[in-house]
Amino acid sequence: MNDGVNGFETSPEDAENVGYKIIEMAGRVAVAHRCAPGAQAHWCFEIDDARFEVCVTVAQPGSKR
Repeated sequence: MNDGVNGFETSPEDAENVGYKIIEMAGRVAVAHRCAPGAQAHWCFEIDDARFEVCVTVAQPGSKR
């Protein structure tokens, strides 16, 4: 997929897989957060030789991010 904005070359299937992985991380960190508030899930992936790091946490009440 090349959306003309960021120029990344990736397939729709790869983009979908990244989205599903982040949703899976959110589900797991939500469970861990109940036992250990502040728990995080980390993951990395690459697109066109650019490496991206993903960190998922449960937002704290009042967070505006």
